[in-house]
Amino acid sequence: MRDHGMTLASGVARGDRPAILHHVTAPGQAAAIWQRPRDPGFADWIDGLAPESLPQTRCYCIAARAREVAQAAC
Repeated sequence: MRDHGMTLASGVARGDRPAILHHVTAPGQAAAIWQRPRDPGFADWIDGLAPESLPQTRCYCIAARAREVAQAAC
């Protein structure tokens, strides 16, 4: 794995409220997971997709670029 001048984060914050997502901006946080029930319509749709049709990307980026990177993967 190449070092791009970033410190790799390893912390993961989990919670049942949307405010948990802000934790991803804290130093050392790799992810923030908002744990909530899936919408039944979305669950049926996503479960029906073939795994090979989903994007496969692994990268490291700063939080400010996460949206851009995720959109580029799709």
